[in-house]
Amino acid sequence: MSTAPKRIAIVGSGSIGCLLGLHLTRRLAPAAVRTIPSSKPAPTINSDPKSINSKTKPAITFLTRSPSPSTVTIHVSEPHADRTASYSAHTALNTAGSGAFDAVVVTTKAQDTLAAVRPLVDSGAVTSSTALALVQNGYGQHMELADTVLRLAGIKMDHLVIGSATHGCYRNADDSRSQEGSWAVVHHAGVGTWTFGPWTCTGAPRPLPETGNVPWLLSELGALRTATAVPEPEIQGVLLRKLAVNAVINPLTAVHRVRNGDLVDRPSLAAEVAALTREIAAIFHAHFPSHCWPRSRACAT
Repeated sequence: MSTAPKRIAIVGSGSIGCLLGLHLTRRLAPAAVRTIPSSKPAPTINSDPKSINSKTKPAITFLTRSPSPSTVTIHVSEPHADRTASYSAHTALNTAGSGAFDAVVVTTKAQDTLAAVRPLVDSGAVTSSTALALVQNGYGQHMELADTVLRLAGIKMDHLVIGSATHGCYRNADDSRSQEGSWAVVHHAGVGTWTFGPWTCTGAPRPLPETGNVPWLLSELGALRTATAVPEPEIQGVLLRKLAVNAVINPLTAVHRVRNGDLVDRPSLAAEVAALTREIAAIFHAHFPSHCWPRSRACAT
């Protein structure tokens, strides 16, 4: 007796969401990913479902605010591998009410989390059986989500899946292939890592159940290329370390209008980087004393 394939949706069609979609498609439906050498021109973006040439149905659905459901092709330029990878994905309105997904992965900005998940709950796309994952920068949005949207809707989830990425990728607004709107070429500029772990919604950390969508999703995410699945205390430390790094990088790159790498390459900025690093470290040590600093130490929680 065959089992129906799991339905996975991604909320947030930015660079990280599109990159994660590629990695998930490579794992769940590898035949749906097409690659060509970077020396050849990339295929044009196509939003016409009739012209998608793939024997494998798209493994991923992007929940967007597009006017109507469709099938699109997403291209990810991978200079490190001298190739461009393409895959097909469905798009669907996030209020379409097309039934509950087995897993929903949110990759929006942290401040948009509640607004992104609320309509999914209202439409029945997210239920108590859905594995809900947040792959974002920032810290605290997972707590706010559990305490407000999920609790008020009566959705009982023992665990969320939390994720963090160090991959460098961006969308080029000047790319001529960006004319189709939000579906464009994603440039995977630097290979990093994915880190995923569970987070207990209420009370003290509890072990994951052996069956269900949450352990299944965590297993699939942890098996992605350059990915690691870690225990609950460690994933919170991962989020805080990423937050600390961004708290140093973001203001300095904004003030000096430089790229991230320039903070290392320009000696004239070294003093500011060091001073802000000390300030951020003092704040984090004071407010989060139970987490591992630095990464090599075991978490105290």
